[in-house]
Amino acid sequence: MDNTPILELRNVVKDFTTGGGFAKSDLFRALNDVSFSIHKGKALALVGESGCGKSTCARLITKIYEPTQGQILFRGKDITEIKGRQEVLNYRKSVQMIFQDPFGSLNPTHTIYHHLARPLLLHRMCENDKTKLRDRVHELLEMVELPALTAEKFPHELSGGQRQRVNMAKTLAVGADLVLADEPTSMLDVSIRIGVLDLMQRMKKEFNLGFLYITHDLATAHYIAEETAVMYKGQIVEWGDTTEVINNPQHPYTRLLISAVPDPDVRFADVVKGEEDYSSHAQHIRDISSAKVNQIKRVNQNHYVRLLAG
Repeated sequence: MDNTPILELRNVVKDFTTGGGFAKSDLFRALNDVSFSIHKGKALALVGESGCGKSTCARLITKIYEPTQGQILFRGKDITEIKGRQEVLNYRKSVQMIFQDPFGSLNPTHTIYHHLARPLLLHRMCENDKTKLRDRVHELLEMVELPALTAEKFPHELSGGQRQRVNMAKTLAVGADLVLADEPTSMLDVSIRIGVLDLMQRMKKEFNLGFLYITHDLATAHYIAEETAVMYKGQIVEWGDTTEVINNPQHPYTRLLISAVPDPDVRFADVVKGEEDYSSHAQHIRDISSAKVNQIKRVNQNHYVRLLAG
């Protein structure tokens, strides 16, 4: 059995220059020594609060940015070597994104049929024959549990969950191997999130897709991903089997994230009363977790934690 990852980040560093002009320019390190891998038919959840570097990882993988140091390998090849127009087009066909805002990624002036037919034609996934094209669009809609009549509608006529299903159909249209899902359920009503997550699970299994699931929500990470990497300030502080990381968290920041998941059996007023120093405690954990450290401890067979400085 081939256990080669479809995507691998090796010791990736990303620096940005801030300021400039009349102001002094500074170097900001958005990612520091980030390594992880994703396999076909599996999902990795990249978890952390806003601004920790999760979306920067996605932008590097989609070649919007290039890494300052380190390597990003797709099927074993460094993606910085993917340069020709056709080669880049093939790569972007294989690596697709599902965005946080399902409406913002759809053109409001075009029907759903246009949104699904266009990538089929662009990537030559279907003959330019009206009947065959329409049949394939209807087939894609059926795959994501939407009726065929959805094809004639415009994005504003669909719910948020339906629009996100259309975006998933677009990834299936081009035969993607890897899907980068950036907070795909955070803008959806809680009542329909589970349906979208169920569909992602089915896509992962039926089509053998690799998923990078980017989220701040450990609860949905537990639902979708076999492995989880917890990120803070551009550094992965704990990673491994999702069940291990959530049930036996070793890093203070992982514990902080878990403590922030609401318990439906406990009133918020009681939480506040029992944790009067919560905000200062949380800030202390963030402060001690900010230090860049290289020492790593193996907790279990597939569970690692980056030790705190000192």
